[in-house]
Amino acid sequence: MSIMIHFYHDNLFELSNEYLTVQFNLSNGQITSFNYKSQLITITNETSFIVLNNVLIDCSKLINFKEDVHSINFTYACSNKTNYQLTIIYTLKFQWEFLEKQIYFENIDNKSITSIETTFTLTNKIIPSVSIIQNRQDLNKEHTIFLRTKLNTLGIFATWQHPFGHYSITSNNQTVTSSYQIGINISYLSEGFLIGFYKLSTYWHTNDINYAEREAYEKATSFFYPIPQRKQSIKHAVGWDSNDYQIDISTSHGVEEYKRLIDRCAQLGINSLTFAPSNTNVSSRQEATDDWGWESVLWLSLGEKIRLEQWKPYRDSIPLTIQQMLDYAQFKQIKLVPYVYPPLGYRLKGKDQAWLFPSSHCKTVCASLASVEFQQYFLQLLIDFAQITGIGGYAWDYNFFYDTQNTEYSQWRGWQWIRTELLVALPYLIMDHRYASQYDGPWSWITLNG
Repeated sequence: MSIMIHFYHDNLFELSNEYLTVQFNLSNGQITSFNYKSQLITITNETSFIVLNNVLIDCSKLINFKEDVHSINFTYACSNKTNYQLTIIYTLKFQWEFLEKQIYFENIDNKSITSIETTFTLTNKIIPSVSIIQNRQDLNKEHTIFLRTKLNTLGIFATWQHPFGHYSITSNNQTVTSSYQIGINISYLSEGFLIGFYKLSTYWHTNDINYAEREAYEKATSFFYPIPQRKQSIKHAVGWDSNDYQIDISTSHGVEEYKRLIDRCAQLGINSLTFAPSNTNVSSRQEATDDWGWESVLWLSLGEKIRLEQWKPYRDSIPLTIQQMLDYAQFKQIKLVPYVYPPLGYRLKGKDQAWLFPSSHCKTVCASLASVEFQQYFLQLLIDFAQITGIGGYAWDYNFFYDTQNTEYSQWRGWQWIRTELLVALPYLIMDHRYASQYDGPWSWITLNG
């Protein structure tokens, strides 16, 4: 287990585990050094900044600190003659080869939190080589920064636990700075900013990524799965790859054709199937509101009715054409997994004004994933639908962030919260991330479950 060592007489404090010791200066709350497997890394100027309504707020006056088994929190007063306080939370747990830093701001008057920035400067290491790793699917986003020491043995990485951090290196590769746009007007706890360490390998994955760097980053993400990962792989088929959208299960011929697809899955030992046939008794492609024109196959073909609040779990019965497919799949011991597009213009009488906004991407209006009200509504809808139908999971797609009045980050954060809470509520669900999830990177993929 992690061991906490206190040095109050020297005005120092340490968090320590079997790999890493982190030393803090209790007079200012800043990290002074890391000791990773007997290699000392000293740092200075380890600070954080918050911007409210586009104005930088000075929150540098340390007023107290509080330690716990695996963490220490430092609380700072902000010098703008308000009661604003900023709390920095440092956590080091068993087996971690990194330190997690989170920033908490109690937004007492609901101002817009524009951005956050954090920085630190290395003082005893020469860094001849640095790589800032871009998201290949979206070059406006960056995954992480890797720093390599002069002897090419020790590596250091820094990363936010979301895809929106921007990283820069200055002062002869000694100072790392990272920031991101937030756009949230309630009290806010950031995702973690990880500072991690590894021993460089002699092998390179690419010119910019050492094998040990890839392993260190991947290992760091593995500690943050919302639920324990499955012990065994699953056999899952995607009906789309068999052109199931061309099968109309409202006809007897279509039913028999889809049953043959289910039969073949059963023969191959496949136990779940992404399910997206047409069902003209229930939905119509002509009524689709997504840019791709596939809303009619979503939610087991109930997508259009769900969006318009014409069908609700527990209130309305499952149409016979859908129930017979659920029953047959269950008979063959196969779970159906429907597609779901989160930003479509879901209606909820008297409440949807909190999340609907004009957008041609959903024909007339889309739902904003930045809306807390929508997040709560959509999570409950997903839970209820899964429970009433007995589906095996969800296949996410079209999870684009179309709301230009809110930051991409605030929409991503809402979507991440929905998926995380859904897994916590129903941990057996398969989470099948389709095309659109490739844009968001590995911290989105920790909500995969398959």
